[in-house]
Amino acid sequence: MVPLREIALPSNWETTSLGLICDLINGDRGKNYPGRKALARDGIPFVNAGDLEEGRISTARLGYISQETFDLLRSGKFVLGDILYCIRGSLGKAAFNHSLDTGAIASSLIIVRPNRALAPKYVFYYLLSPLAQGMIAKFDNGTAQPNLSGADLARFEVPIPDRTTQERIVVKLEELFSELDKGVESWVAAREQLKAYRRAVIKYAFEGKLTIDWRRENEASIESAAEIAARVRAECSSDDGFSEARINAPNTLADSCGWTIVTVGAVTADALIGLVRSSQKQNGAGNGVSYIKMDRLDMKGRVSVSATVFVDASSHEIEKYRVRKGDLLFNTRNSLELVGKTALVRSEPSSPTVFNNNLMRIRLIPSAVPAFINYQMCGPSFRSKMERVKKATTSVAAVYGKDLWQLPLVLPSLSEQAAIVRILDERLSVVDAQLADIENNLRRTDTLRRSILLKAFSGSLVRQGSSDESASALLDRIRSRQNAGASTRARKRREQEVA
Repeated sequence: MVPLREIALPSNWETTSLGLICDLINGDRGKNYPGRKALARDGIPFVNAGDLEEGRISTARLGYISQETFDLLRSGKFVLGDILYCIRGSLGKAAFNHSLDTGAIASSLIIVRPNRALAPKYVFYYLLSPLAQGMIAKFDNGTAQPNLSGADLARFEVPIPDRTTQERIVVKLEELFSELDKGVESWVAAREQLKAYRRAVIKYAFEGKLTIDWRRENEASIESAAEIAARVRAECSSDDGFSEARINAPNTLADSCGWTIVTVGAVTADALIGLVRSSQKQNGAGNGVSYIKMDRLDMKGRVSVSATVFVDASSHEIEKYRVRKGDLLFNTRNSLELVGKTALVRSEPSSPTVFNNNLMRIRLIPSAVPAFINYQMCGPSFRSKMERVKKATTSVAAVYGKDLWQLPLVLPSLSEQAAIVRILDERLSVVDAQLADIENNLRRTDTLRRSILLKAFSGSLVRQGSSDESASALLDRIRSRQNAGASTRARKRREQEVA
């Protein structure tokens, strides 16, 4: 963040405080504050931080309060033209109210009401700028949760030109951001289309649709479903500690492709929950062994085995918990959305690497190609089946081995599994490269947006007219009106006391 003191503002600009040029209005945090039970589906809008989206107040999940509850509130009532600003949690989220006649704010927000001498959206865009982000970094007083006080927000330093220049800056910003938004909209649409295509390709792969021609060309040499099932039975027949359901699960059902239906347990030769270690070292500080945690797995079946986190482990533990090329790592505990992530160790780690106890290492029987099973377990059909066996609490979800072993998988011959993996690798690598390009473009757009805002509030985005009023004259007028208003309020208080 660039400090304002390091910016050479135009000579007729001034630096002032947000508290001088805006009224800052906290919500009512007293006994009349509406709790969850007071919220309804209609009435007067009650806005919280989650309702601020892309500079606007979203009504998608908006709560409402009754007129009676609203009337009891002593403060925190906004009107058209106000700015709602987040001072707890997601600091700096802001929305310009251009659509709601009135409403009330939750305790995580504050109302910023620009002085009438200012262009209101000038203040709004300032609050989104890198300069305001720098002020947040300076005044954030939160410990467990980021937090700003109204008093600290009032101390934010704001660069101010005259009113006409403010309006020109707003017009230019909205013109430039409109063009950026068009690009973002097209990239987001393309991203969603690619994601849909990716899901469809994986779905088709495990319905046999990607290898119809391959099966026709290799019909004479393809194993039958019965042959595949017999081989699976032979490879998983030993007592390896899994439940009886794993051995006796139905695994000979053939479909129109000549494939066999098996369970996860039937193709698992060995499974092991990872190593518990609370003491961890970053970037190899001291001795230790590389340690894979659940955040190293993504939702596309990939795992990073680069050595970044290290733990102490005995030679026996290293040997027992070591991951090898071809291992699957299954995320047994995580949030409700992320639990069940599966990833394939595609290359041998360059140094001994062990894994966390939120992960299960799965080693497969010879009849199951690891990449084929990995793609399938990451696919929409398998994850849909896994939804039914999740066990969830308020904060964490789990998939237990005894439930995982029962889930069905399709299993073609080894040669067809390899063919499907080749097709998926080829198609999905193209899709993923295009998705990465889109994400890079979106990041560059965010960077460009910040750069434009910095130019705007450094005085270099628009030209200043030679006849424009100086900012100092504007601020003098604001101070004069505030002083007059304060005198009037003091006089009225005195009159009430005498009466």
